[in-house]
Amino acid sequence: MRLFTALPVINDLAASRQYQESPRDAERILARVFKIRARVLGPTHHETLCSMAELASLYHDQRRWKEAAALDIMVMEGRIRSLGHSHPDTLSASLDLGVTLSMLGYEDQAEVLKSRVMQLSSRSMGDEHSFTLHAMTSLAATCRNKGKLREAAELGIRVMELKSKTLGQEHYDTLLTTAEYAMTLSEQGQHDRAELLEVQIVDVSLKTLGEQDPFTLNSMINLAVTYGNQGHYHKAENLLTQAIASAAAATSDTNQVMLQAMVNLASIYGNQGSWKRAEGLFAQVVELRSKVLGRTHADTVAAMEDLVLAYQSQGRLQEADELRLRALGMDEGGLEDEDFAKLVDMIDIG
Repeated sequence: MRLFTALPVINDLAASRQYQESPRDAERILARVFKIRARVLGPTHHETLCSMAELASLYHDQRRWKEAAALDIMVMEGRIRSLGHSHPDTLSASLDLGVTLSMLGYEDQAEVLKSRVMQLSSRSMGDEHSFTLHAMTSLAATCRNKGKLREAAELGIRVMELKSKTLGQEHYDTLLTTAEYAMTLSEQGQHDRAELLEVQIVDVSLKTLGEQDPFTLNSMINLAVTYGNQGHYHKAENLLTQAIASAAAATSDTNQVMLQAMVNLASIYGNQGSWKRAEGLFAQVVELRSKVLGRTHADTVAAMEDLVLAYQSQGRLQEADELRLRALGMDEGGLEDEDFAKLVDMIDIG
């Protein structure tokens, strides 16, 4: 009994270790708490479901989506049975599952679940409640992923208006929603409208967050991409150069943001036919991502494929072929089915 009394303390310890970058210890402790609570209190008890949800949250952070989904399903079903469909805890669990399904590629199921959550939350808590707005935003993302851009845009502008009203136009959540809506506009080809919003986001972010904040840097990158889509390459180049310099000078973790800015700047060079300049940046990105993420990481392989294109565009086909083999791991022997599929995708049939 004393062990059970100490469980909240043990749970707090797990959370502490999770945030102190000891995920294995956190997982071991959370799993132990969950098993004890399930045995002592039952699998559908509130405390047991809370432990299950915390373990699922850890899996979310680690991008272990299948394991997270298995727990998310049990938490949602348990809360439906004990609390009903419209209880805030049930809605939260349902939305967590919807997000996990999206990450696993089950967008149809995610859309149905997120839509139900949004409707129930709107009915019970109102459209202006923070959770309802969160559900709307998540549903908009799923619609965008499915190519349902009109629906995504309608949800996006609704959320943007409600957040501007309740939080103010300069609040971080409002800026984030506005950025997502601008992305939807860009995907619809409405680059001029996206530009107007993204210029506002950059201006407000620079004023409220500073030029070295990751959100500000990402906003600058998004605006530069829009400039590129409009053919305003000089504007895009200047903005990306500024973003790279700001990211390099930052003390926070902006390395990945800086690398993304470098990739986009190299692409701008390539679009203008300056493949030698693009090659230099792509090569730096490959080197840095290989060191930080590993050579087989998807982002590293994507950077290698960009560098392959730069070599091909300069007629350096042998170097392109050698790098393609490195990207697929064939220089160390063997070619798995997944690697073969990548090779087929990389074939230039133009």
